Amino acid sequence: TTNEDEQPQGVQIDWAAQIKAGGFMMYPLYLLGLLALVIALQRLLTSREGRLAPKGLRKTVSECLAQGDLKGAIAACDKYPSTLGNSLRFIFEHVKAGREAVSQTAGDMAARDIRTHLSRIYPLSVIASLSPLIGLLGTVVGMIEAFGLVALYGDEGGASILSDSISKALITTAAGLIIAAPAIALYFIIKNRIMKLASLVEVEVENVITTLYLEG
Repeated sequence: TTNEDEQPQGVQIDWAAQIKAGGFMMYPLYLLGLLALVIALQRLLTSREGRLAPKGLRKTVSECLAQGDLKGAIAACDKYPSTLGNSLRFIFEHVKAGREAVSQTAGDMAARDIRTHLSRIYPLSVIASLSPLIGLLGTVVGMIEAFGLVALYGDEGGASILSDSISKALITTAAGLIIAAPAIALYFIIKNRIMKLASLVEVEVENVITTLYLEG
């Protein structure tokens, strides 16, 4: 029992107090964290299959082409507004313009829309790069203040003044990394989803053009 009582107790850290002690450099980190959350939620909701290549559209268009019903295919594109729907509608409305012209323009329309989706998640990458730098800047400022205290009080304050000041200074770097890690992970997750859907759009456009011009 005596040995157990003599064992050192773990240090209990009040994280709320530490974050509050981070100083004014925490405010831009709060803002970046909030922006990353809003952008990620918005992009997760908008960069999905229903907005780029709806399953219902692909199924309906396939059935209409099998029956030679171009009007029904155009109606399906209106029913499912999306990246794929815009490209297919252009193909159906300009089918007499020739395979090369229609294929090129429809592909350009889809690529432009995909680039727009990708550009809207780019801020997540910027936040992931910027937040650790701001956190490091906060740490440097805190360290300058800490050594300023040492220069002012000398040995009177002991090691406690320096260690407490350094602990508070390091919280900004920790906060920056906490924001950066999920932000960069979400960036690549959403980007991978968009690229997979872009491939699906490309395949579907090629299938429709093949059906209209080579099998028709």
